[in-house]
Formats: sequence, structure tokens, C-alpha cells
Amino acid sequence: MSVTLVAPTVSGSRPELLIDIANDSLFVHKLVEEPYVGCECVSPLAQLPHPLTLQALLRSGCDTAHNAGSTPVFVLILDREHQRIEVMTDHHSRVVLCYNRSGIYLRHRCRGFKGLAFVLPGHTIFSTILDTEHYIALKKHLPFDEIVPSLPQALQMHFEPDDNLVLRFLEILKDVLYGQLSRHAEIRILASGGIDSTLLVYMCANYILEKKTSRIELCNINFFEFAKDTIAFRSLCESPQLKGIMERCPSHIKATSISISEEKFRSSLQQVRDMIAPCPPTVMMLNLGSILFHATRQVDGSEIDTPIISGLGPDEYCGAYAALRNGDTCTWKASVKRACQALFERNITRESGVFSQIIYPYLDPMVTAFFAYLMEKERYDLLRNKKILRDAALILGVPSELSARPKQAAQFGSGCAKILKGGGYDTLYFQDLIPPGDDSLNHSVAKM
Repeated sequence: MSVTLVAPTVSGSRPELLIDIANDSLFVHKLVEEPYVGCECVSPLAQLPHPLTLQALLRSGCDTAHNAGSTPVFVLILDREHQRIEVMTDHHSRVVLCYNRSGIYLRHRCRGFKGLAFVLPGHTIFSTILDTEHYIALKKHLPFDEIVPSLPQALQMHFEPDDNLVLRFLEILKDVLYGQLSRHAEIRILASGGIDSTLLVYMCANYILEKKTSRIELCNINFFEFAKDTIAFRSLCESPQLKGIMERCPSHIKATSISISEEKFRSSLQQVRDMIAPCPPTVMMLNLGSILFHATRQVDGSEIDTPIISGLGPDEYCGAYAALRNGDTCTWKASVKRACQALFERNITRESGVFSQIIYPYLDPMVTAFFAYLMEKERYDLLRNKKILRDAALILGVPSELSARPKQAAQFGSGCAKILKGGGYDTLYFQDLIPPGDDSLNHSVAKM
């Protein structure tokens, strides 16, 4: 397969994108004049009088006379602004690929969470040759099974009745996390002191103790001195087991607490607002985007060149948000499903706009499939209140007072909600973002 961006032959005309697929069929896509970022679906179905669209292929239970189930689908990614083209292929037509800057997402009607997406951050199916005068060529096609050898196993996950599910969860998460750590010489963990990141911190610390090959920085962001997350982070770093590992391996693991002033927070709001687009600039989105922004910037404001590990996932898998916690089982299950489906449109879109090198261990296919299995088997006892994570943390030696810490929303735990106030879904407009030096610290919000 090859892809070529051809310069226009007639002055003023648009360039054409030629896609030469293995069966010698040829497709032409005319690039729009303005910068374009998005997905196009190209396949032999495109030759039909009324070809299927990507949306039709994504739609569950699509009833069509054409046998889409046996036809390879080629998903074309165009980012003209950054001169990048990527093509991804579903050879088996069972998994549809979705993309943004943070990774590739495999959508599959798997057990438990129907239509749940997997995330493969940092993986690309093609490597690209960039910056030629008139074309962008692709090389090095990698089959799915080389990129995600665990995917078939994830989709068929099964455990015996006498299996200890907490231990199996630890095994799965350890394999995922150790695999990621082995690929990076240096990595930063966004640690709030909550159970999601605490479990990852302890597992990473154990990796350092065993391998002593990577350098790990535990990073906490706060917007005032006595923020709840900062207090919890200090307790985490002072816990006997973690403190002992840090003392034994000082060149491989360290803890950093970064304090952001109100002036610095406000001065970056417009930049964060632009970065999280197309997510709406609500109070909650700006607060959460700001936390990641300041966690991934150096003192001079430039972006760090170190991947960051995020604990995103368990809040959605376990329905741990305050609005979901106390509902009846049916309401809770429906809310969990909606939260999981929104992960990629809401959280990943926001975060990938702020920083592209994010690793999501909890969104790996094996971990995702494990939580889907718990939901399918109605193991609500392990899901509610994230009990499976808390039990796993105790096994790793996390002190009970840390493993039992209740869910604290990041914007409140870090303290930025004390600066940028208002309802979480209130929209902020340009004039609401107070520039540095303005004496007024008040701002207005408008209900959506």
C-alpha cells in the first residue's frame, strides 16, 4: 500500500491524495483548502454506487446488502496542518479504528461494555517519511497482531470460579505497566494521592527496585499550599515502603511537587482553552486541562520531552463519580456505560490537545477487558467504590489510610477550582479569562 500527496497540476487547484491499495484499486481524495484533521474511510466498498461511510460501519447492527464483515477497511488520517498522513487497516473487519494525537482506539462490541474502545497510545501502524516537497510517503506496515498481541486474548477473557480476581488484576496491570516502562528511559507519573495513581506509583516503584533501568518522577500539581491532593501526595511519599525504595534508588525515582500561582494559572488559561478545542471551554474542562498543562511544562513554559503516565479509567469503569455512586444498580450500570463511552470523546480529546505523550495503563486492551468481564459477571462488589483497586493496593503494601482515601475530583483536590469558580459545565468566554495584572479576580460564567 502507498499513499502520495500530489502537487496540483493546474495553478490554484487543490492537491490530490492518491491511495494505491494492494488490489490495485485507486482512490482519490481532494484535500480541503483549510487545515483538515479527521478520518476518511476508504475501501473497495468506496467503488460501489452508494458506498458505506465510516459512520455507517461504526454503527452497530448495520444492515446492508454489502458484506462489510468480510471486506478490509482502510481508515485514512489526514492532518494537513502538520503535514501528516496515516493509514490504518482493519484486516479482519471486526475492529474499527479511531484516531487522535494521543493514540489509536480500537472499538469492538466486547462483553460487558458494548462498544467500549481500547486505547493504544504511542502506537502507529505505519511510520511516515515527512517533509518532502510534494508528497508524503508511508512505509513499514505493521500487522495488528504485532502491535497488540494481547488483543485476541483480551476479547476472549475468561477466569475460573476459584481464580483470585484481585491477584489476576494485579498480574494484568503489572504486565501492561512493566511493558510500558521498559520502552522509556524516563517517565513521569501524574500522582494525586488518589487510589488510581497510588496503585500505579507503587507498581512503578517495584519495577525500579527490580530492574533499576528507568528513571521515574512522581509529580504532583497544586494551586495552593494546603491542597488536599498535595497533602495526600506527601503522605504517599512518606509511606514506609515507597520511602524505602526512593532512598535505595535515588537516581531512579524522585518526587516533585509543583506549586502554580494564581497569576500563572490565569495567564495560561487562553492557551489551555485553545488546546482543549473542540472540547467546550467549561469551568471543569479548563481546570482539568490546566492541571495537565502545568504538569507537562518546564519552568520556561516549553513542553517536557518525557512521557507521562495517567491514571484515567477506573473512575469510569467503576462508576466512582459522586453523581453515580449512590444510584440503584440499573441506573449505576447505565451511567458507567455512558461514562466509558465518553472517555475518548471527552477526556482523551481534551488531554491529547494539551500533551501528546500520555500513557494510559488502565485503558490497555487487557485491563479494559478485565473490567468489562467484571461488569458482565455482575461483580459489582469489586467495582463499586473501586474496591478491586483498593484491595490490590493493600496487597502491594499501600497503607490502609491511603488505599481507603475517597474519590476526590482533580480540580478540587489540586485547588484550581478555588481560582476558576463556577458550575463545572458553565461555559467561559474569552472576556472571562482574566489577563495577568488585572486587579479584578472576578469573572462571569454563562450557563450552556
